[in-house]
Amino acid sequence: MRYAFFIKNIPIKLNESIERFLRFTAPCILVSMAAPIVFGGVKWGVSDLTNPFLIAGMSTILISLMIKNTLFVVFLSMIIFSSVKYIFI
Repeated sequence: MRYAFFIKNIPIKLNESIERFLRFTAPCILVSMAAPIVFGGVKWGVSDLTNPFLIAGMSTILISLMIKNTLFVVFLSMIIFSSVKYIFI
């Protein structure tokens, strides 16, 4: 939804403070995802290497470095996560 506001073809014009606020949503989401892992009592083991979240996350990072289309990266990541989850579970 955030990216819909940044598309030039949509005739919605937000004021500058809301646009600046929306630029910080991605880092906020990443922090909210990483904080429980960093500060929580997460235990890692060999079986975590087949964790669909880990594999899909690593794949997303690699894909996003190669492809700059965010929507396509999200779509590919969802396919990878679903495939890995179907294979290992």
